[in-house]
Amino acid sequence: MKTHKLQVGLTLIDMVIAVAIIAVLASIVITSLARIDSKAKENLCQGTLETLNAALRQYRDYKIECRINTSSVTEREFYRSLKFPPDCNDFTVSIIQTEIENLLDLTPVIIDPPDKHDPDESGIAVMYFFLSMVPECRETLGNIDQALLKSDHKVSPASKNYDEDYLKITVDGRDYPWTRVIDPWGTPLRYDYYSNQIEELSPSFSQRAQTIRNFPLITSAGPDREFGTDDDITNRDKTKAAEYVP
Repeated sequence: MKTHKLQVGLTLIDMVIAVAIIAVLASIVITSLARIDSKAKENLCQGTLETLNAALRQYRDYKIECRINTSSVTEREFYRSLKFPPDCNDFTVSIIQTEIENLLDLTPVIIDPPDKHDPDESGIAVMYFFLSMVPECRETLGNIDQALLKSDHKVSPASKNYDEDYLKITVDGRDYPWTRVIDPWGTPLRYDYYSNQIEELSPSFSQRAQTIRNFPLITSAGPDREFGTDDDITNRDKTKAAEYVP
């Protein structure tokens, strides 16, 4: 009588099939995790914009509103008319210093060291500075994820890692870190208070007053980290459209 031995183990074909199944399952898991991560970042971004909206409204309530005639606006009237922090996108250090001096009526205002200043980040940094000057706004800003606050000043003066050359704004002898709010993809948010781009380097105050929005626009460049594309995220989604100037 013939006997047959029971073969135990996997054949080469079995192993190939098993590896293929594992690869398919792994790709599904990775895709799902990437989708979850992307959604989580989008929700975090929207939450940050909502927090900034709330802080801006508190700032507006804190400010004394002043109606002006935009056909003949003086420098003093222009700065008194601003309900929100100034729009300093792409401004040089000297212009930003002048803007802050005019708004706070304090001199001198110093941004130092100037070589560490990035004009692309000036809009959101100046907005954060002015909001942080108001106690109610400062409390609201505390709700922002600390990982989304970019500052060169990370440690106390007592620390051995303390760097006296961190970028800062000095007002009336007090130092304020140059803080930028970034989105979850690492790009600084863009703050726009003017409804149209002003091409002149030194526009008149009447020109600037005519371009002021009813409510500022804050934009995240989104996952592709480029402004002006379809995946941009703005604070308009959470703010009534009527608050904006067309």
